[in-house]
Amino acid sequence: MTHAGWAMVVLGVAGSSLAKEAVDLSLKVGKSATVGSYTIRLDSFKDVRHSHYTAVEAGTTVLSNSGKTFTLSPEQRFYDKEPDQPRSVVDLRAGLRDDVYLILAGGTEDGTAAVIRVLIYPLVTWIWIGSIVMVVGGTLCVLHRRPRRVEQAQPQAGLKTTARLNKNKCAAVAAEV
Repeated sequence: MTHAGWAMVVLGVAGSSLAKEAVDLSLKVGKSATVGSYTIRLDSFKDVRHSHYTAVEAGTTVLSNSGKTFTLSPEQRFYDKEPDQPRSVVDLRAGLRDDVYLILAGGTEDGTAAVIRVLIYPLVTWIWIGSIVMVVGGTLCVLHRRPRRVEQAQPQAGLKTTARLNKNKCAAVAAEV
């Protein structure tokens, strides 16, 4: 079981390292672009005021080739105490086949389009699944120890008693009765 988990981790690391995609898109509201097996459409690009910060949010709809649709809303936050240091908030969707990350990198100088960085990492979830399988397999291995077998023959006059103490089958000879 632990070896199967290790194989899953190796598969996940290899897949996410070798087949990743990274693209920067400049999209206007209502426009879309295709990255890998996904089409990303920018639905909104607006400022949103929160209690301690203002966020520039890009509302997107992502459509996969298999027909599944989901929404992601990456944003950049400008906190009131540090307005000159924006912080990007990544939005992601994790799946068994791949993970899709959207990062709002900013906007165009005229403010009519959002610049979104799209990252697609295949098989990342298999790293986590494999790790869990390894932990479960290792735990089962530790908890499933065979009990020590101790066998003793009934002592009879003039016979020696032999005991098997552990699975290494070490023999101990008792004193004559």
